[in-house]
Amino acid sequence: MIDYKKYFKIIEELKTIPHLDLLKQYDISKVKNEANQIKEFIKYKSKDNLSKDPYVKTWSGVSLYGLNGDQYQPYMANWPKEFNPYTEAGIKNMSITPIGKICPYIMSVMQDLGIEKMLSRIMRISPNSSLEFHSHSLKHGQPDNILTVQIPIYVPEKFKYVVKSINDNKTYEETYKEGRAYIFNSYHYHKVVNESNKRRLSIVAYMDLTENKCLDIVENAILNYKGPKIL
Repeated sequence: MIDYKKYFKIIEELKTIPHLDLLKQYDISKVKNEANQIKEFIKYKSKDNLSKDPYVKTWSGVSLYGLNGDQYQPYMANWPKEFNPYTEAGIKNMSITPIGKICPYIMSVMQDLGIEKMLSRIMRISPNSSLEFHSHSLKHGQPDNILTVQIPIYVPEKFKYVVKSINDNKTYEETYKEGRAYIFNSYHYHKVVNESNKRRLSIVAYMDLTENKCLDIVENAILNYKGPKIL
């Protein structure tokens, strides 16, 4: 049973933090060695025509842990209730994929973060590309207790993670470090910008804040956070 007083306090605090370093550093050489084994990435697929074009041109990837163990499932879609990765029913249909099975160290990273049974992918961003601002919460129904985790594998020098406040449109840019885990604020509008001629490669996963282990990790990160706040 989680401490709901602490839980609701953290939910509100997270809305004020654009980029939260979870204070977890992993062995990036082991992560890269496993990621380099992956030979086939597929382009983004979606039933959402509003987001389809910019994503198709920019994103490609594979799932580590996915619905029915499917490594090539759509990245964002109009999920049926029993397959919605944000719901208890959907989570029950999740399992490790063939890609996850050949990446034991990466899956141990997921376990350390308490997210080994949540939707997770290795995703690429194309060179010289970007995505439009979008909000997982306001557009795609991601609930407040589900957080977006990024663990960069290859980050080009000119790659930026950008969050824009829904309150005053102020933007907050950050370049994440390879092998560290971050919460990329997906409540506010956010995007990525790759101004280099190289791909970005990152683990993108989801964290359920109603899990005590996850709540403790996030609480510790917030207590040590000294960056800017969204007003």
